Amino acid sequence: MKSIGDNAFEGTKWLSNQIKKDSTVVVNNMLIEAFFTKDKITIPGSVKSIGNNMFYEHYELTSVTISEGVTSIGDYAFQDCYNLTSIKIPSSVKSIGVRAFSGTKWLSNQQKKNSLVIVNNMLIDGSTAKGKVTIPNSVKSIGNDAFYGCKNLSSVTISKGVTSIGDYAFQECTNLTSITIPNSVKSIGDNAFEGCNRLVIYGKKGSKAESYAKENNIKFIIK
Repeated sequence: MKSIGDNAFEGTKWLSNQIKKDSTVVVNNMLIEAFFTKDKITIPGSVKSIGNNMFYEHYELTSVTISEGVTSIGDYAFQDCYNLTSIKIPSSVKSIGVRAFSGTKWLSNQQKKNSLVIVNNMLIDGSTAKGKVTIPNSVKSIGNDAFYGCKNLSSVTISKGVTSIGDYAFQECTNLTSITIPNSVKSIGDNAFEGCNRLVIYGKKGSKAESYAKENNIKFIIK
């Protein structure tokens, strides 16, 4: 068993009994439930994945340390943990889900330092970006929803280190008029540019960018 869905055992006596033993419930190296009143927690390295919505609206949470060994953080995992100001993410984490830290003080503090929030070569948030933006070579992937609804964004240049653009990455960036996508990008997610009605994509002939633009009826210019 390698995958367990959201709230799969909600309301069962089995889950209640597990919680009595430990505030965090781990099954096959997956963290599937967290029920606690602590303000600081450490997620052990024996856990490989933190499930979707796992700590959603845990207002009392202020500090999280994720141990080396954890490889993924699910969608909305820490969303609206308003008082979460400190989180340590190890290099072993290779996947961070949609809006995993949305609504946390930690994310707000990162945005104050840089409008592009990058974790382990993944661009996980750019919602406060303005004007013309260049995504640096250090970024390997642009996460799902990374720039969702960023209406102050007008132009984006993606550097050659980027290999993938996630689902809905630039959705509803209504003032985005141009984006340059290099040949290094081999994957562009579903509805990545939905609602970007003024967009022109610039790229190389025969590239993924060109085929994506054609499939989605977006103007493409060879550059």
